[in-house]
Formats: sequence, structure tokens, C-alpha cells
Amino acid sequence: LRVPGHGENGPTIEIFTFSENAPDHPKPLNRPGFAHLAFEVDDVEVKRTQIKGLGGADYGELVTIDIAGAGPLTLLYMTDPEGNIVELQKWGYQIYQHLGEQPANFFADRHSGLAVAL
Repeated sequence: LRVPGHGENGPTIEIFTFSENAPDHPKPLNRPGFAHLAFEVDDVEVKRTQIKGLGGADYGELVTIDIAGAGPLTLLYMTDPEGNIVELQKWGYQIYQHLGEQPANFFADRHSGLAVAL
């Protein structure tokens, strides 16, 4: 879902459904309600270090996957100091070519996403 008023490259809202919901502790990604916030960052490792320095922790492993038509995506799930799950994302250069924009212009118009499990 696109957030109104932000155009084609504006923030999005992702809504997930799962066939089976997990208990709330420890906080699983597929629990009912709020699941995680996703942030596009310039450097996943730098943000990882910052979050850990503020009391956050790794929730998953750092991975890079290839998204068809968009290019490589490096991502990491973490928890903030309150235990909320956050996702850090760094998109590879191919996505900018796909959108016909240069990286600086692309990032200037991007915002974080919000993911919610029903």
C-alpha cells in the first residue's frame, strides 16, 4: 500500500497474514498485530553498530538476496532496546537503474516502511 501524498517512490505499508500465529514472547516476526518497522539505510553494518550501542540486539543474520527486477538487497532484522523488531535494508544499484533515478535522488525521496501482521 502506498502512503497518500508521497508519489510513486514514497513510503509504503506492508500488511502480512500468517497461517499460524506465534506467542508474543520472545517477539516472533509472525505474531498478530504490529510486526516490524523497515528502514532503508546507507550502511547496514554502521546502523547495526549504532542500534547495538543503544541497547538493541541482533534478531536474525545479515543476508543479501537478489530481488528479480530490482537487484541485490542486504537486510538484517534487529530488536530495538524495547524489543520491537526493526529491519535494516540497503538496496543495490540495479534498483536505481530500474527506477531511472540516480542513488542520491532516490534516497532523497524515500522513507521508512511499516509492516503489520494481521
